[in-house]
Amino acid sequence: MRYEVNECCDCANDTYPCIGDSCSLMHTVRYRCDDCDTDDLTEDQIHHIDGMDLCDDCYRDYTMWDDYDYCDECQGYGDDYSFDDDGELVDNCTDCAFNPYRKENDDE
Repeated sequence: MRYEVNECCDCANDTYPCIGDSCSLMHTVRYRCDDCDTDDLTEDQIHHIDGMDLCDDCYRDYTMWDDYDYCDECQGYGDDYSFDDDGELVDNCTDCAFNPYRKENDDE
């Protein structure tokens, strides 16, 4: 669920007056997961699907992709590799959101 919060930082002073409603901090957009009610999520942390706003965990559950099944399908259709600008084969698994080992890869 999309909502706005007032994150006023009281930056107004004698030389820089408060601009009121036109200040972006007065209307900061945040999201709440429609499934688990995780709060204070940003646009980058939310997935919009079927009229719902879901956090990463709930999005994975909702799409019901088993990571290993997805990988088998991807490899079966040859989508696990692509060609870069130099015509070299590039592994797509490293950046794939469904890669079950992605968290381990991100730490390296």
